[in-house]
Amino acid sequence: MNNILTMESVHTYINQFHILEGIDLSVERNTAAVILGRNGAGKTTTLETIMGLRPASKGTIIFDGTDITKMADYQIPKLGIGFVPENRDIFTALTVEENLKLACRDMSTFNNNVENVFRLFPDLKKYYKKGAGVLSGGQSQMLSIARALINENKLILIDEPSKGLAPLIIQEIVQTIKEIKKSCSIILVEQNFEMASAIGDYYYIMENGKVVLRCDKNQLENDDEIKTKYLGIS
Repeated sequence: MNNILTMESVHTYINQFHILEGIDLSVERNTAAVILGRNGAGKTTTLETIMGLRPASKGTIIFDGTDITKMADYQIPKLGIGFVPENRDIFTALTVEENLKLACRDMSTFNNNVENVFRLFPDLKKYYKKGAGVLSGGQSQMLSIARALINENKLILIDEPSKGLAPLIIQEIVQTIKEIKKSCSIILVEQNFEMASAIGDYYYIMENGKVVLRCDKNQLENDDEIKTKYLGIS
């Protein structure tokens, strides 16, 4: 089975609002799928639905051969899915070390995995024993991604990693996500077109709670109609 994740006709409500209206999406192993679309298209809700934070009311979500549609949100990460939320959600009152240990599901793998984190994010080694509240915005994003890497995940969902970051830091994050892609699959939600095109292997464009187009990198970069109609890029 080549797909690590498949969503079929998935519907999700938030209170009385029908946010996802029949999402069809698949992610191949060791690739990066990028979800694009204007604000309010349902991109973040798609990630939250996969994680069980916004349970699907209809449809099917299959992860690595297991139906996770009705699983509780605390069960899904144990299967090997990591989530890097848009607002980062690090614990600023704890040290970098404590943040990583709190996220770790299996402490027997912690030492090996933290060395991999330090290789990808040398700044986190420097601040390892310091409070996460002293980290810059870029370093906070590094820690947020590192918390997903401290476990041996098969799929990582990353929501708007470039938000609020300087261009040089974004380039560093891009290179790191490319490195991560060598060992696991990624779903990236991103508004920064340059970052999305640098990372993605293929793209899902969402509009009004639906996937309206799947395209490859060449089509996305060279079709001005797609960029203008769906992404507001002229």
